[in-house]
Amino acid sequence: KDQAVWPSRVNPGVNRGYQPQQLRSDGTLATFTAACGTWIYRGDQFPSEFENSAFVCEPSANLIRNQRILDQGGLLTSTNGFVEREFLTSTDERFRPVNLFEGPDGALYIVNFERGIIQHKIYMTTYLRKQVEARGLDKPLDRGRIYRVVAKGRPTGRRSTLGKASPAELVQGLASPSGWWRDTAQRLLVTRADAGVAPALTEAVTSAPDPRTRLQALWTLEGLGRVTTQLVDRALHDPHPKVRLAGLRVAEPLLLASAGPSGAPLRRQVLRSLSNGSTEVRVQAALSLGLIAWDPEVRGALQQVHDSTGSENLKAAAALGLGLLDPPKPSATPAGPALSSAEQKRFDAGKEVFSLACAACHQPHGLGQEGLAPPLVGSDWVAGPPARIVRIVLHGLRGPITVKGQVYQLEMPTLGVLTDEQIALAISYVRREWGHQYPPVEPALVKQIREATSTREEAWTVPELLRYQ
Repeated sequence: KDQAVWPSRVNPGVNRGYQPQQLRSDGTLATFTAACGTWIYRGDQFPSEFENSAFVCEPSANLIRNQRILDQGGLLTSTNGFVEREFLTSTDERFRPVNLFEGPDGALYIVNFERGIIQHKIYMTTYLRKQVEARGLDKPLDRGRIYRVVAKGRPTGRRSTLGKASPAELVQGLASPSGWWRDTAQRLLVTRADAGVAPALTEAVTSAPDPRTRLQALWTLEGLGRVTTQLVDRALHDPHPKVRLAGLRVAEPLLLASAGPSGAPLRRQVLRSLSNGSTEVRVQAALSLGLIAWDPEVRGALQQVHDSTGSENLKAAAALGLGLLDPPKPSATPAGPALSSAEQKRFDAGKEVFSLACAACHQPHGLGQEGLAPPLVGSDWVAGPPARIVRIVLHGLRGPITVKGQVYQLEMPTLGVLTDEQIALAISYVRREWGHQYPPVEPALVKQIREATSTREEAWTVPELLRYQ
């Protein structure tokens, strides 16, 4: 919930730096705007408090955050590992960390893009363009670095020899305290596809003292296609909830094939996980059983959980299996007059523009994404005056907007880099797709509005847009 960042230098070169509260009074970035390259540290070279914590790159603020993750029965929350500070900051504006990796030595490796600016040209604001031009942030383009971060005074791991390891040695590698070594051993076992290791892996699932080993041995068997009902039974009786949860997930292909009396024991076995144990296991059981909700006993159990549980996550998982969360289909409307060949050609061209520039957020079905982009299907903003939606596309939208009774707090980027023709095509497509029957938008209108608002740099707000009819 706390999105605040704590850079060690001013950060004027951000796309929305002109907006209030984007930068603090001292010129530093106030909140995350370009989080990327998240890495969960599972090594053993850093102190124990860093185990299973998240490292997050923020290239716009020239820093790397360490988030400490708290797992409460499968519900994950996190907080900054350093109060009003960061794990790593730089005073170099061209320190642009974009990715992170953990090595076999347990060190954290940082990929530094070493650019003055990182921003797609489609979404670049006039403010940021001026920053780039005034300070030459677009050059040079031939730099880049990889940094290695280690904990002082602690030994580093050895170089990897797993590429030459025998199958038995790879199985032993699953017992390593280092996530890199366990993952690499698992990958090599799966890619080598040596079925002869199945007994040793099954033994590891059954008796390895470390639940991490049991977990990865289980997933290795899944990768080898060696999951059996007996293996699932062992996993579902494991003392650790994460292994039981994984047992449910690897059981799903068997569940899908469990129709008929012969599959009843497996279905009942998974049904028991729905009513017993930790909440996170019960949630996964509901999700897995949702694959076979055609079974009356399973459907009845999911309905009973949905109606009686006090856990919102478990209720949602049961609802998903019951089909209660399926996205609504666009309401049917009488078909309008058939498109002429010329109109159909423009409709198809508009769909292509929409797919390239809009569908990632609003989705190809136009129903949007919760917390990210509002629906376009049945939206008053699509049906309303074209002058509003044209302005949104040209300059973006910020702040709260109500769509179909739901409030969205968003920052839609500008798409002004598109031509007048492309914008007209995309909007016309949206106004005719999904049962809509609204008139098309002509390129001349886009051109007129673009010229009238040519000096505008800020995104529009709803009160401003409502002035246009």
